[in-house]
Amino acid sequence: TYRFKLQWGAEPCQLVWHYWMRDAGPVPNLSPSNPKYAAAIACWRHLPLAITNWLGPRIVRYLP
Repeated sequence: TYRFKLQWGAEPCQLVWHYWMRDAGPVPNLSPSNPKYAAAIACWRHLPLAITNWLGPRIVRYLP
């Protein structure tokens, strides 16, 4: 995507993200490297492609 947009004259810019935490706690770690998600990621990688293609669109709206 980066190279495609670059050919049309786009220039990279830094994005700033703001989080509003209701309880004033730390920002949650939603990255795949979070150990909390390791088991789910490992299971997903071992599912057959047909099942992931069918199941993926149905559960993606519930993922953070």
